[in-house]
Amino acid sequence: MQNFSILALTLVATAVVADARFVGFDGAQVDVAGDKPLGVSKYAAAVGDAYAADVLGTTKVEAGAPIPILAKGLTPVKSDALGRAIPHGGVGEIAGYLVGNPALAVGQIVEILLKI
Repeated sequence: MQNFSILALTLVATAVVADARFVGFDGAQVDVAGDKPLGVSKYAAAVGDAYAADVLGTTKVEAGAPIPILAKGLTPVKSDALGRAIPHGGVGEIAGYLVGNPALAVGQIVEILLKI
């Protein structure tokens, strides 16, 4: 699996951040399903640590549920309350779109195209 990050920002973790999770504008991992994320963490970080987050391009994120490929190959995703990608389902902010292979299980890493 590849990813093509066009822009990554350095953030300071205001709470513990896991690898490959949606993060917010406050530097913390997204903890409310459907919230608008800033990007996806490139690696884990402890409180007060600086870390990189992909904010533009494609990135790898952990799936919080199976994510199928929908008709025409366009599957919108959002964040769950643990910062993982789940199918959008019509409620909350679209965080990106699945690119490539579907997620068959929770915990699988998938590639998404981030949505600004």
